[in-house]
Amino acid sequence: FDMVEIRNIQDAAARTAALQSGQVDAINRLDARTVNLLMKDPKLNIVRTKGTGNRYCFVSRVTEKPFDNKDLRLALKYGIDREQIIKSVYNGFATPGNDHTLDALNPFYNTEMRQRKYDPDKAAFHFKKAGLGDTKIELQASEGAWNTAVDCATIFQQSLKKAKINLDVKKVAADGYWDNVWLKVPFCAVYWGRRPTADQVMSQVYGGNSDWNDSNWRVPAFDAIVKEARAELDPKKRKEMYWKCQEMIADDGGMICFAITDYLDGFSKKVMGTEPHARYDMNDNRIAEKGWFA
Repeated sequence: FDMVEIRNIQDAAARTAALQSGQVDAINRLDARTVNLLMKDPKLNIVRTKGTGNRYCFVSRVTEKPFDNKDLRLALKYGIDREQIIKSVYNGFATPGNDHTLDALNPFYNTEMRQRKYDPDKAAFHFKKAGLGDTKIELQASEGAWNTAVDCATIFQQSLKKAKINLDVKKVAADGYWDNVWLKVPFCAVYWGRRPTADQVMSQVYGGNSDWNDSNWRVPAFDAIVKEARAELDPKKRKEMYWKCQEMIADDGGMICFAITDYLDGFSKKVMGTEPHARYDMNDNRIAEKGWFA
């Protein structure tokens, strides 16, 4: 049988160069800022899965000051220019996040919930209401979270200035980020991959008993709805419950989910079996199983 070799090339430019030169046959997580050029390369096949990719977030732990203040959390949610990040960093290959991690292709996505948009006036209103004066907010970000996390944080910092909110972006080491920063510091960059069910999203990302609840937002009333929805056989009632859950997270939680990217995979033209897959990139992370050489 043929052996499949999987390499880890962290640097996006080096990974792309390896694909273009033929050193590797397939790569994932193409740089959205250069993918249009790759689409013109006759030797390559670029596969795009729209709106189901990674959910990029800045997450505050609601049990730690000053993020225990709901008005501060709302100020930060209104103070991020999602569209500018999507345009500048993701070259349009993303959709705005609405401060929870379900995407629009999930059957339980709340289609009636208003998309939160950049509003520096509302951000300033809630920040003033929070009574924090000129308190500087620190956000820790790193390429260890994802390769453009610091770029996103810098745009966030600029957009908050219009609301007269001072954000200090602290760039931290990539090495050990998930051990030393995530779940440890009050405010940091994080991404979440797609989960197959709404129940898994609600339980793992926001559940009161979850070790991965990175906002530390633990609300018994929320857990009760999730538990009830899990056992509800009426699809309409279950949908109403999950819609309520999304509203609770977006209104009160510590997560600023600002973008859900498209999956962008690059393949040599000789690789077959490369259709898009909504759950994960690289054909649900199974290209080595599903693919073949022409």
